[in-house]
Amino acid sequence: MQVIPFQDITHAQLLPTHVPERRRWRSVHVHPPRTPDMTVPLHAVVGVASPGLLAVVSVAALGTAVLLGLAFAAFVRRRSRPYLLLVVAFAALLGRSAVVGLSALGVLSPTDHHLFEHGLDVVLVALVVAAVYYARTVTQEVSAS
Repeated sequence: MQVIPFQDITHAQLLPTHVPERRRWRSVHVHPPRTPDMTVPLHAVVGVASPGLLAVVSVAALGTAVLLGLAFAAFVRRRSRPYLLLVVAFAALLGRSAVVGLSALGVLSPTDHHLFEHGLDVVLVALVVAAVYYARTVTQEVSAS
């Protein structure tokens, strides 16, 4: 067996060198056995509106809306960048609940649901890290003065 460095591999070397002969009979696809308790995906299923899911999303949206209101009030009072970043982070968190609601109503496809949901996750993390970083650098600058 010849070892070829990864950088030197060409497309032709990845193709099989031996092509099997074509069989005269049809191959039969064997399905896996079904179990009586088949699992149902609970994530990103369009049009599924179970009462439990709707209750959890509603409570989460309500709680996030309250936190967003408190964060906005704190921002109006403090008028600083970390508070603004936290307001936007809570708005993104509320946006995640909206994405779930739109998916349950069938407005968003599973692909769009995941795109928006995980995109908002990235936004949330970036905003919280930026708020903490900014708060730490400002505190160090003020204490050094």
